[in-house]
Amino acid sequence: MPCLSCFHHRLGPPVTPHVHAYCMDDGPPLQRGSHILCPHCRAWHPVVIGHLEGIPYTQAMMYWVCRGGRYYAGQRSQMSRHPTRLPVRGAMRVVSGA
Repeated sequence: MPCLSCFHHRLGPPVTPHVHAYCMDDGPPLQRGSHILCPHCRAWHPVVIGHLEGIPYTQAMMYWVCRGGRYYAGQRSQMSRHPTRLPVRGAMRVVSGA
């Protein structure tokens, strides 16, 4: 089903039903530690808070890093335009081979 928040879909019904990759109405809201599906490399990256000082709006800005670039993911507690998922518990655990 096409999303209703996208300007393109509000212009009228599309000729063929489709969903834009940037219209993500599903998935959890962004929070520190969430992962975002990168449109550049198609890998999952953790999102981080970008600003520790400033007005509340800038303090809620979240970013991810890919290939040396920093990209805007969205606002904390809001939906992202890219697929998101909550952090996987225990995924970063190192298992010793001894």
